[in-house]
Amino acid sequence: MSTLWEGMLKQIVKEYQAFPASFLRQPTISKTTHPNVQDLAALYYSDLTESSFFNEQILPGLKDGLVGQPFQFKQLPECSPLTIQHAYHLNLIREHLGIFIPSGQISRIVEIGGGYGNLCRLVKQFGYAGTYTIVDFPQMLQLQQHYLKQNAIAGIEFATLDESRLFLPSSDTSILIATFSVNEMPMESRKILEDQYNQYNYLFFAYNTAFDGINNIEYFNELQSKLDPFFETQLIKDKYKNSWFMLCKKRVK
Repeated sequence: MSTLWEGMLKQIVKEYQAFPASFLRQPTISKTTHPNVQDLAALYYSDLTESSFFNEQILPGLKDGLVGQPFQFKQLPECSPLTIQHAYHLNLIREHLGIFIPSGQISRIVEIGGGYGNLCRLVKQFGYAGTYTIVDFPQMLQLQQHYLKQNAIAGIEFATLDESRLFLPSSDTSILIATFSVNEMPMESRKILEDQYNQYNYLFFAYNTAFDGINNIEYFNELQSKLDPFFETQLIKDKYKNSWFMLCKKRVK
């Protein structure tokens, strides 16, 4: 764990315990897992509404619950800005990997760093019926368990990084999702995951330029080279912020 995350986890626990009804609006939690990024969400939303698939298949069911008092996206008050961002990620996966995760094409999801559980809630809300595992710090797993339970989402597996090998997919059609999580890990933690990537059918990463002294541009370029024997890989620059997406599809033997 980075020293930066050590301090933030302590604050997240304090805020969650002190403000259970509005924990998503507390300073550390909103900064790390529930940002009120109205302008960015508006840009993502504008892109999404150009897609007939989004308008017909995603938009009608796109909404947040009331748990934690999420911020409201001004253009679609039923949603938070983060939910718009997650919808954007799901649509990227659909466009570039050819899968809409809730549709049944995927039977196992492993999410590295699950935030407060919002992506899991959203995917399950759209009817995903397969296995879903969140791998995170123990403090975050506790928060996710509470949030998902309050939103009536059941049957989720939870694990720390050290336990994540217990949840390797076997015959399942699987995807590993890591949005702004692997890019914030120390190198020794990243190495644990690198040994597991080739077990998956699909990988989706979102990452920023650098974190805690690690150049993420260099790291993910090197990771792409390591994955090349196993995956067809696309690197895509986010049009609206200084971050990137890596989307990987297992090569057909």
